[in-house]
Amino acid sequence: MACIETQHFLKALSRRADTSHANLGRRPDAPKTTIGVVKMRQAAILVGIAAAGLMIPSGVTSVSAMTLRVSATGGSCSDAKFTTVQDAINAARPRDKVVVCAGIYDEQLLVDKPLSIRGNSGAVVRPSGMVANTTSLRTGQGIASVVVVTAKAKLSGLEIDASENDLGCGTADPNLIGVFFRGASGSLKGSKVHGTMLGDVDLSCDSGAAVLVQGGAGPINVSVVGNQVFDYQRAGIVVNEVGARAVISANMVTGLGPTPAVAQNGIQVGFGGFAKIMENVVQNNASPSTGSCTFDGGNLVFEAEGGLIANNTFTGNTAGVFISGSRNRIKKNRLNGLSEGVAAGLDGILLIGDTNVLLKNVVNDMSAVGIRVLGSENRVTGNTIVATRAENLCESARATPGCAEVLDVCGVGVWIANGTGNSVTNNTLVQNDMDLLDEGLGTKVRGNKNL
Repeated sequence: MACIETQHFLKALSRRADTSHANLGRRPDAPKTTIGVVKMRQAAILVGIAAAGLMIPSGVTSVSAMTLRVSATGGSCSDAKFTTVQDAINAARPRDKVVVCAGIYDEQLLVDKPLSIRGNSGAVVRPSGMVANTTSLRTGQGIASVVVVTAKAKLSGLEIDASENDLGCGTADPNLIGVFFRGASGSLKGSKVHGTMLGDVDLSCDSGAAVLVQGGAGPINVSVVGNQVFDYQRAGIVVNEVGARAVISANMVTGLGPTPAVAQNGIQVGFGGFAKIMENVVQNNASPSTGSCTFDGGNLVFEAEGGLIANNTFTGNTAGVFISGSRNRIKKNRLNGLSEGVAAGLDGILLIGDTNVLLKNVVNDMSAVGIRVLGSENRVTGNTIVATRAENLCESARATPGCAEVLDVCGVGVWIANGTGNSVTNNTLVQNDMDLLDEGLGTKVRGNKNL
């Protein structure tokens, strides 16, 4: 999909936020006129509120949130008044709760008011024959999404299944998305999102993301927490555009494994988006793409700054973490190039940008480079890089069309490929073909251990 096209520049890798008295009664030391003044001020405030129409009329109570239940025909909830989720959403008032009972719901959803939508165990939203139901805020291109969120909403406990989308890969076909936060804040928690693939269509089609958070006219904040994301064609969780801010935490994101026709990213932040990415497991985004040698990435950050990637596990990804941006912090992650014992990782952490911090990461069993740095004033400190060996994968991967030039250097624990003022300090480098290759200027190298 167009808003996710971010990796083709990899070919150039080798080149380049009172009152002091709550009691309104008289203070012991206050003049006797104080109470009268306070009462006058209170009366003035009440008059102002009434004039603005903000007071609740006598005899009318405030309306509390209601719970609307949905059960598919013949479903499990006998007290449900709706058989489709969209009918419940349409009938709900802002801040109501929609409970989706177990069953299969063949529909695409538009959440256009602030609601809480919770799925019971076995609640599956699986539309068949999906159609374009929104557009990209960035490009205007059509998007077919299982769920579109345009107002602050909380989604939880749902299974979002796009596997029966029946979409194609022509120029008139929409991009496929599972859950789309379209310029809106909200949350997605404890859910499954899968099936954002185009079936028998050529996998080279640049479409298919499980979760997309896209910034619009103003800032938005989205939490994506504790979900299972799998069977996506292009990307698992995506945060794009200026104003989009997300917390991505405790998710299991699983790619398709080797996909030489298309580059996959488990988690992607790009085009000015911002995210804190913590305690996720991201795996099996594997293989360089034929022709361009584009690396599949566990975590891609492209044209984004100031983010945090911490305490994640990246396993069996061609590139565990790929950063193109500045002032990002990558710390205490575990990266392993093996996928069920099979070599899949070429680069552990690949960094293009300035003033980033790589701290206390553990990188094992890569084949090209454990930590690769292109840029200036970056800090590589307290990391452990073990068993970066060309023989793991690099030698065979060079045979992939387009990869010979990209993989001209392999088996290196830490490679400072260019830039000035970088530092490589207090790292542990073990059983790499070459522990350190420094081609930068004024690199500070000290306190590293070779065991």
